[in-house]
Amino acid sequence: MAEYGYTTVPSKLRPLLEKIGVVGVPAKATQAWLASVGFSSTNDRSLLSVLRQLGFVDASGRPTGTWEDYRAGKSGVLAAAIRAGFSPLFETYPDAQKRSNADLEGVIKGSAPKLGKEAVSRVVSTFRHLVALAEFDVVEETGEGERDVRQGVDEGVPPTASRGQDGGPGGVTVRVNVQFVLPETTDANVYERLFSAMRRYLLEGVNDGS
Repeated sequence: MAEYGYTTVPSKLRPLLEKIGVVGVPAKATQAWLASVGFSSTNDRSLLSVLRQLGFVDASGRPTGTWEDYRAGKSGVLAAAIRAGFSPLFETYPDAQKRSNADLEGVIKGSAPKLGKEAVSRVVSTFRHLVALAEFDVVEETGEGERDVRQGVDEGVPPTASRGQDGGPGGVTVRVNVQFVLPETTDANVYERLFSAMRRYLLEGVNDGS
C-alpha cells in the first residue's frame, strides 16, 4: 500500500521552499527548526511529512542530497522529487501533473485504500500546490543531447562542438562563403591572373601554415 504525505496548509509550501533556498541546511528538519524559520503554527508541522514524501529528508528528518540540490538551484529537482514521491500517480498517468482531480483521487484511493475522503483531498491539494512550483517542462523537454550541451558549457567545451566517443570535443566544421565581383573584360588573361592569385592566397597559404 502506498503512503502519501500531505499538509493541511498547502499554501505554505511555496514560502517553505523559498526559505529552504536561502537558509542553511539544518542537522535535522524538526518542529523546532520549522518554528525558527517562521513556521510555528500547529498546522505547519504537517509540512515535515511533505519534505519526507519528496525525499528532501530521510525518515529521521536529516536533509538529503535532494534538499541540497534544490537549495543549490538545480533545475528540475523539485519535479523529479515529486515524480519519485508520488510515483503511484505517475505510474498510472505519466502526465499526472496535468490530470484532473478525479483521476488523481482514483489512483490515490486505489493505492492507499485506508485514506479517508478528506485525506485523499488533502493529498491532491498538496500535489497540486507542489506541481505549480516545479519545472516539469525542463524535465520533459530536456534530452540527452541537451544535457551534454550543458555539461560541455560547465567543462569549457563550446556548445557548438560535437563530442567524440571518448567524451572530449569533436571536430568543428566552418564554412566560409567568399563572393567576388569580377570586372567586365574580354581579356581572358585577367581572369587567369585573378584565379591564380586566389589559389595562392586562399589555398596554398593554408597548406603551408602561413
